[in-house]
Amino acid sequence: LPISEEQKAHLGWLPRLGGAGKLNVGVDAIQHGVEGLTYLLTESSKLMISETDFQDSIQVLGFSDDLNKLLLQLYLENRKEIRSILGELAPKLPSYHNLEWRLDVQVTL
Repeated sequence: LPISEEQKAHLGWLPRLGGAGKLNVGVDAIQHGVEGLTYLLTESSKLMISETDFQDSIQVLGFSDDLNKLLLQLYLENRKEIRSILGELAPKLPSYHNLEWRLDVQVTL
């Protein structure tokens, strides 16, 4: 999964978000962490990447083993549901339901 430098920076806030209130982390840091996590999970789900590929993708982020395991578990438990939701949100492209109608339209043009 290609992760841009911006996404890496956003995901870099994840280890600190657990104690956001205690560390006085700003709203922007929390928003960037959520955006990074959303990107990671949606793109991984879109591509239906394997467990190994997901682990390889997050390994470069330099998180602790515990956080990597948590992210992997989150991905594996939710990827089908995320993919389903993404399918529902995708725009419906026009399609032909009747080939005969399509031929009639092409002949008249």
